[in-house]
Amino acid sequence: MKTKILLIQLIFLFFFISCKKEESNISTGITFQYYDVKTNTTSILVYYDEIFGYDSLKCTFVLEELSWDRLKKKVEKNNFFVSPFPDFIINVAINNNLIYRAGYVPPLSSSTVGLNKVLFELKEPNFLTFKFNLLDNTLKGKASCNNLELIKCLKKDKKLIKLQ
Repeated sequence: MKTKILLIQLIFLFFFISCKKEESNISTGITFQYYDVKTNTTSILVYYDEIFGYDSLKCTFVLEELSWDRLKKKVEKNNFFVSPFPDFIINVAINNNLIYRAGYVPPLSSSTVGLNKVLFELKEPNFLTFKFNLLDNTLKGKASCNNLELIKCLKKDKKLIKLQ
């Protein structure tokens, strides 16, 4: 009898071990994706569960430390003295649908003047801040730090915060 029970348990164990979870290439929630201009491809840098909160007044996301470090290392690998500028671009997406694109410009760069783009900065300890060119009419209604879909997603999961 013990042998039969052991055999049945081994069969169940083998069955559960051999089951594979299907992985999806669509990530749910808000993600920050690296956008490769040359190949027109994206790869996820920050997943939704790595976002701790968002301050809609400061347009600032608070990220998990490891994901912030991963993003920072990817940004620092870039050569910012080549064209096109900014050459490091991320997509802000919800459920893999593009909300807006933002380019990174080094904090001390004078090249940000006159750029009609959404820009982002990385700030210590683990903040990702977006800057929107309010003078650029082409962005009106398209790219906003208070995009309705973005706010709705964050509000649902109680990730809207107020930073000091």
